[in-house]
Amino acid sequence: MPRHSLKTQCPSCGIYDYHKVVKSDSTHYRWDNEISDFFIEKTGRDISFREHIRKCSTCSHQFYTVQMAKLYLKTMIDEIKTLQSEQQRILKENQNLTNQVKRLQSKLMMIQRLAAE
Repeated sequence: MPRHSLKTQCPSCGIYDYHKVVKSDSTHYRWDNEISDFFIEKTGRDISFREHIRKCSTCSHQFYTVQMAKLYLKTMIDEIKTLQSEQQRILKENQNLTNQVKRLQSKLMMIQRLAAE
């Protein structure tokens, strides 16, 4: 049974197709120590992945894709969701603090006017 390339989107022209792999590096890739520590903490394992260079079937642009265990992708997505929630919480807290500062400035101006009388 012939194998087909993974159907992916070309980052240059946006076409989804079975873009041919022109180079596949079987080297065990890993990121830096900080990223390794993150994945060891979250999954119990260091992240490893394989890079492929694909050639777009439409525009001939060459681009990298990465092959990794789904566990690592899920871990990254979960972390993104956590960070987005934290960002929203911080933005809301910042807005509340900004409103509180405005109220306090208004009260201070009122006190200063009363003190000047």
